[in-house]
Amino acid sequence: MAGYMHITRLSKSTGTHDIVPSDYQVNYVDSGINYAASWGEERLVEFLRTKVALDEFEAAQVMSRLTEKGNVTIGDIELRAVEATSSGMEMISD
Repeated sequence: MAGYMHITRLSKSTGTHDIVPSDYQVNYVDSGINYAASWGEERLVEFLRTKVALDEFEAAQVMSRLTEKGNVTIGDIELRAVEATSSGMEMISD
C-alpha cells in the first residue's frame, strides 16, 4: 500500500546556542505509521532522488514548491520501513 509524504519548510531563525535548525521537516505516512526527519536542502534532495525515486525535474519541482508555498505533499509513495529508518527517519507515535 502506498503512503504519502508531507514536507514543510522550517523557519530560518537561529535556535539555542546559535544553532541553526534544519531547513525542512519531512513526514512520511503509510498505513497509519508516521515517520519524521528534519534535513537540510542537500540531504532532502538526495533523499527525494534516491529513496523516493523522483527524477531531477520532479525533485526540482518539489523544491520550487517549498520555496514558493512553504510545503508540499507527494502522494503514492512506496517507501519500506527499513528504507525510512536507514535514511534517518524516526517512527513517531500519535
